[in-house]
Amino acid sequence: MFISFMVFSIAHMLITLYLFRHLRDSDPEDVDLRRSLTWKHRLAVFNWTIFVMSLYFFFRHNKHCEPGVYTLFALCEYLVVLSNIFFHGTAYFDFKDYVFLAKNTRGHRELTD
Repeated sequence: MFISFMVFSIAHMLITLYLFRHLRDSDPEDVDLRRSLTWKHRLAVFNWTIFVMSLYFFFRHNKHCEPGVYTLFALCEYLVVLSNIFFHGTAYFDFKDYVFLAKNTRGHRELTD
């Protein structure tokens, strides 16, 4: 299950970075876009580095069963998830000037028992 999470997470990060680089080229003066891309890039590299480290600790634990190695694997796993959450959090820079509104277009409906 974690491997599926990582495959789709890395694919999402790569596609996002690719698209945002092209957006940056279309408007190089947009400060928020540059800030967003900078943080996305940093968090993606951190995520991939920690993921590789987690693979190393996982296989080292399975092969040698050394004390503390599985703890390092678990720590890396949590850092991967947190960096993924922070990567998605950079959407703040992308949408901070927008207002999103959810509205029922059919009018108000009464709840019945």
